Amino acid sequence: MSLLAKVQAFIELNPGLTSNEIADAFPEYARFDVQRSASKLYRCKRVNRRLDGDVFRYYAGKDEAVILTLRQKRSGRTGSGDPMVLAKLVSLAEDLESRGLFKRASAVWLEAFSESQLTGEREAFLRQRQRCLDSCKKPVRLGEQIYLAGRFVGNVE
Repeated sequence: MSLLAKVQAFIELNPGLTSNEIADAFPEYARFDVQRSASKLYRCKRVNRRLDGDVFRYYAGKDEAVILTLRQKRSGRTGSGDPMVLAKLVSLAEDLESRGLFKRASAVWLEAFSESQLTGEREAFLRQRQRCLDSCKKPVRLGEQIYLAGRFVGNVE
């Protein structure tokens, strides 16, 4: 009988033990090997474990199976389409635009886009966002500040 089979049989007979307690029951094997076996049994779904305080306790696999819920498939849209939330976002974005904070307003328009579920609204929010981005001040670089990569040939004047 292999160590894995012995550890699994021991867990089935004594559910709720920690890996240290399981390792203490097998003095003829190295402590690390027994703990690794218990962990491997969990990864192979032959036993289950639950967090109790700050330690894991191991249980038999079939009798007390942990019900795993499948993750819901996420759609591309994250928003709920709630009209109240959209109204708050639109009013906030318009307020930011009126104060001249175009970059922040564009971020809020994008958040409204993510929140909305109607195609027409989403397109309108994207147009508003693009208008805000076009209104932003572009960084002005003087000719002296632009340096191209490569070997320099010539005068710096």
